[in-house]
Amino acid sequence: MSKNAYPHLFSPVVIRNTVFKNRLFSAPNSLRYKTGDGHVTENEMAYLEAKARGGVAQLTVGETPVNMGYTNQHPSSVFHLEDLGCM
Repeated sequence: MSKNAYPHLFSPVVIRNTVFKNRLFSAPNSLRYKTGDGHVTENEMAYLEAKARGGVAQLTVGETPVNMGYTNQHPSSVFHLEDLGCM
């Protein structure tokens, strides 16, 4: 990809009060690296760390349940917030 084709791609952008270093935003991935009860494994953390080091301005880490019924039906596809240091 030529930098000239997207001249602003690698320049900072402000969205509301947040400055992002570039305009590269990472979509979430469902890797199925979690344990059977939905906890993050070292493999998944290593993948996310490598993806973050790749230079994206924002990294989305995947599903977080808002409905416990969904969590009970799909335990390996959701993050436990304490695994990510959110709780």
